[in-house]
Parts: sequence; C-alpha cells; structure tokens
Amino acid sequence: MSRLKKYDQHNYIQFITAVTYKRIPVLTMDGRFPKFFLENLEFYRGKYDFMLHGFCLLPDHFHILGYLPENQKLSDFLRDFKGFTAKKILDILKQGKSSLLEKLWAGQKGRRKDGLYKVFQEDTFVYNIFSERKLEEKLDYIHRNPVEAGLAKEEKDWPYSSWRNYHLGDHSLIKVDVLYEMDEAGKE
Repeated sequence: MSRLKKYDQHNYIQFITAVTYKRIPVLTMDGRFPKFFLENLEFYRGKYDFMLHGFCLLPDHFHILGYLPENQKLSDFLRDFKGFTAKKILDILKQGKSSLLEKLWAGQKGRRKDGLYKVFQEDTFVYNIFSERKLEEKLDYIHRNPVEAGLAKEEKDWPYSSWRNYHLGDHSLIKVDVLYEMDEAGKE
C-alpha cells in the first residue's frame, strides 16, 4: 500500500481529513469523545498557533480547514492532536472494558505488553487550498458532510461542525477563525 504524500507547505490554508481505523464509527459514539476532540483541537491550535477556519467531526472521520505559521510543521500538529485524542478515547474504552476495543486491535508491536490499539488510520489526507473558490467549496463540503452522510436533516442540525460559527456567530463549542460572515441562508 502506498503512503499518502505529506505536506508541510506554508502560506496555504489546508483541508485536512483523517479517518478512523477500519472506518469504525468511534468518534461520536460516546458524548465524551467529541468533547475530547474539541478540547484537544483547542489545546493544539494554541500550542502550534494553528488558525482553525472550519471543522466537522463525524463518527468515522473528521475534516479541518486550517493554517499553520511557517515555524510550525503540520505533521507535528497532526501527530500530537491525533495521538492525544486517540489516547483519551482508548483510556475511556479500556476503563469500561468496551467490546469496541476488539475492533480497534491492531496487534502486537515491539515490546508493548498491552498490544497496539488504533483509533485513526496512519495516513491523513491534506489538500492545499490555492484559490478562494476552492476554499468556499471545501468549507461548504465540510458543512454539508453530515447531511450527505444521513446524520442530520440540515447542516444546522449537526452539533459538531463550524456551521454555527459561520452562520450564527456561535463559538460556544470552539472558537473558529471565520473567513467571512454568513447569515443562516449562507449569504455573506
């Protein structure tokens, strides 16, 4: 299997997608998991001076639109963010002796006594945004994703996305560095 290209290019907003291991829908199965995701995203955006322009958390993947300054590496941000989010989720699953752990089992590796569990696939898809049109397309895609996946009737119904930040000015879940203001109908 070939590895995805890694991008640490600067001066571009990047569209980032990470998928769970074997596409297991673990990210929203427990109300604490989205909370961990958002808390960790807030923590690592501060640590790496990451500008968060959009996001959507779904059961088996997430999308982020963001920008890192030149003195930071996207690979470091993703390693830390995905790693700590996975650790928090696995800690909860282990405490509750969840049967889901069997599905997240990736086998023995090295000297690890407890074996290896995975929450995320190793590769992360990263797309550099080169135009305003593509930026609007990706932001719209992020917000429509829960509707297209049958998880919500309308974009505003999905609680784990930046739709409310853009359309209602609601930053109660997480602060988003909005690129432009929109009304509820999506007009600037």
